Amino acid sequence: MPKLLTKQERDCLGKRIAKFYVLNGRDQTKTCKHFMEEGICRNTIKRAITRLKLFGNAKTKSPRGRPVSLKNQKSIVKINNAIKRNPNVSVRKCSAKLKLPKSSYHWLLTNKLGFKAYKKQTVPKYVCNQKTRAKQGCRKIYEKLCGNGSETVLIIDDETYVIQDSSQSPTQKYYYAKTKGDVSDEFRFKGKQKFPTKYLVWQAIDSNGNTSDPFISEGTMNSEIYLNECLKKKLLPFIKKYHANRKILFWSDLSTSHYANIVLEWLNNEKIEYVEKKDNPPNVPQARPIEHFWALCKQEYAQRKNGAKNLRSFAMIWKKIALKLSNDHGKTIMASVKQKLRSIGRDGVLSLFK
Repeated sequence: MPKLLTKQERDCLGKRIAKFYVLNGRDQTKTCKHFMEEGICRNTIKRAITRLKLFGNAKTKSPRGRPVSLKNQKSIVKINNAIKRNPNVSVRKCSAKLKLPKSSYHWLLTNKLGFKAYKKQTVPKYVCNQKTRAKQGCRKIYEKLCGNGSETVLIIDDETYVIQDSSQSPTQKYYYAKTKGDVSDEFRFKGKQKFPTKYLVWQAIDSNGNTSDPFISEGTMNSEIYLNECLKKKLLPFIKKYHANRKILFWSDLSTSHYANIVLEWLNNEKIEYVEKKDNPPNVPQARPIEHFWALCKQEYAQRKNGAKNLRSFAMIWKKIALKLSNDHGKTIMASVKQKLRSIGRDGVLSLFK
């Protein structure tokens, strides 16, 4: 990007161009060639010659508005230093600290210093040594998936809670009207229950985007339910159906029920390789595509006009939604899981948000 010249520098350059132009018989081609060798743009040279022809001199117009006062020049330095110390500081607080009007502060900040405001990204919050553990754990999972010269299939499982009434889903709702109260109450207001009915949904997804049959319940998860209802009745048939003779790596989250002794004993007996608790990265939803799969399923369910009436109808609806989305988007959702694990393993947990 070329350097911006001050008015004094522009006038000095215009004077040089005009003098050379007159002394060389008003030859525009020769003038352009001479000053272009100095790296000056042809259009700049032509504009200076045009000003000379029209007004008799090559001076440029003064910028609109008053020149920046000495006080504002000092304020610019103070604002720049304050932003460098704390980029999160608000206009209200910083302007009060520097004893400047908010309007003046904002004008100097944007027009003179060129700062722009950007919205903070929402990311998982890591405490203690979670960042280090997550980075090391993702690297180990990636090495297991790509090691030994064989392609290992990754299977991820997870649980989530879904509100029975689709109208209670936490989504933005809008209505159109010429005036705010020009529609009936059923379109204007969104009712919210204090304790809505929720269903527990468990499901597994593999590297190819295939999903297991969901386990749906009105209660909560514990080690016995997880073993008998999820792993034995859902996960094992899923593995036999799609990956009977392939090497797999099972990755569950760090829930206590997932690492109970009876669960680990069953996994070892069935010779299902799993991510050990000490190697399981904590708090990395950005590396677990099943979280995105949940979001798509909930969004699809929220768009239904009528929600489920009971557990049985909800199970039927959810199974259809999950099957449809796994067929349409499952492979795409799981396609980048290795790259995400590798990126976190190399550059840290926030690398995917940059």
